[in-house]
Amino acid sequence: MDILLKARVEEMCEKRGITVNKLEKLANLSQGSIKNWDKHWPAIDKVYRVAEVLETTTDYLYGYEGDYEKDLKRLLDMGLTKEELVALIVVAEQIKKK
Repeated sequence: MDILLKARVEEMCEKRGITVNKLEKLANLSQGSIKNWDKHWPAIDKVYRVAEVLETTTDYLYGYEGDYEKDLKRLLDMGLTKEELVALIVVAEQIKKK
């Protein structure tokens, strides 16, 4: 069971001005399936599809907000070359387009 997951999805739907029913259609889920996420664990592929539609991450939907400043500092402290940083930017842009 994951009450936080369901609450995050509902919150994001509200912010984006769509209903949970509409989200289910857009994510190719059966009607009413998100309603049961507080009673039954959803399959990760379903959570992933919802995250894609809501343009967020599965981490966020599961409750991880992270310390992105710390994550960025860690990335910068790796001592990557200019070419490696460019490669990361290209990968990030491809991920964002999906």
